[in-house]
Amino acid sequence: MRMAINLTNYRRRIQTAYNLKHGITPTTILSDIKDIGIQSKKKDYALIDEATATKELTRLEFEMNVASANMEYEKAAELRDLIIELRKAKKK
Repeated sequence: MRMAINLTNYRRRIQTAYNLKHGITPTTILSDIKDIGIQSKKKDYALIDEATATKELTRLEFEMNVASANMEYEKAAELRDLIIELRKAKKK
């Protein structure tokens, strides 16, 4: 742990010296939150029949697995939430 801290401090000193030599003032990068393109697929799952619910569950699970494999974790999480909601509605 001490070696990692010393290395970080060493790199920080080098960066600070470089910034002073070249007149650079570090600033924080600010950006807008980007829309990741997930549209809400909320449906009232209490109103659909058992066969449709099973098809929808299979489709959502497939989409979630594809999103996860493509490292689209936000989309996969949203789909997971929809799957949980659908499973709760099926139990009622």
